[in-house]
Amino acid sequence: MTCDAIYKWSITWRMIINCDPGKTELIGFGTAENDAKLLPVSFHLGSNKILFVEKTKVLGLIMDRKLTYIDHAKDINRKILGRWATICKYTNRNWGFRQHVIVRLIEVLIYSRIHFAGTVWINNRSIKEVESAWYRTIKAALGAVFNVRLTTAEMILGVLPLNISNKVNSVKHILKLNIFPNKEDPLKHLIDDQMKSGSYSALTGKVKDVFQFLLWKSSILPEHFTNEDLKIINNHDLEKLTSLSIKGCSYSKSVMKHYSEQLWQSSINSQYQLEGYTEAPTVSATKLKFPPKTSRQLETLFLSLFYPNNIMNEFLHRFKSSKFD
Repeated sequence: MTCDAIYKWSITWRMIINCDPGKTELIGFGTAENDAKLLPVSFHLGSNKILFVEKTKVLGLIMDRKLTYIDHAKDINRKILGRWATICKYTNRNWGFRQHVIVRLIEVLIYSRIHFAGTVWINNRSIKEVESAWYRTIKAALGAVFNVRLTTAEMILGVLPLNISNKVNSVKHILKLNIFPNKEDPLKHLIDDQMKSGSYSALTGKVKDVFQFLLWKSSILPEHFTNEDLKIINNHDLEKLTSLSIKGCSYSKSVMKHYSEQLWQSSINSQYQLEGYTEAPTVSATKLKFPPKTSRQLETLFLSLFYPNNIMNEFLHRFKSSKFD
């Protein structure tokens, strides 16, 4: 019935619908009966046959029937490796682009590619498909010859871990629903329905992350919140997210950087405590600065002092103070 209506509409307005594979496809994510066998194999639009597919690409995002986004993650992994191979033609641990240039290229060409629609596709399972390529780029940017721990390399370069940056992006995305209110926003209606139903979903977790940020922000910028805002946040009243004031939901680049570092530091503290350390390094998203004429080779040697198992077989934290007397 729907296909017939679309076909008649296209004939009326003299529009040609391209029904070739990859152009017009149908995908089903489930049925009310929870039985995928009820979905038809194909549909017809006039004399054209439209196939039912297992996955399809919409606005650059590959969606599969089970919404695992594994295929999208694999596609990103392939593209990251291709982009990094191109960058490697112009740099090495001994020559070429310097550290701040390489990190900037990672942020522009790779970081942005991973986080495109990241609030939709990134989850604990799909992100594992990208981690290997991400590790290779970070390791090469550091100039490491032997394997180095990813968390250590990220701290040295001042690059946020993927899970932290995606969490912050998700918080900003949801906050914008209040900063730029639109009564017809479908995401806003979806969040309201999910929160009122009381059922837990991935979206519920993202809203909880927003309240975690707002609770942190209220401790450093209490003047941004009304008494009603503070009551909603302290009571963790998820249903009233859209009732928060615009000023309370506002954020700046410096505020988000500070919050990102707080999340990052908390993650690093937990990791080091599990390994038996009493203290953990202090993280910062501020990049290391070298004198303008420092060579790439000298940068690499200096950076290697911050992690063990480096080519000089020296580690800054193993130095004895008597060496400097």
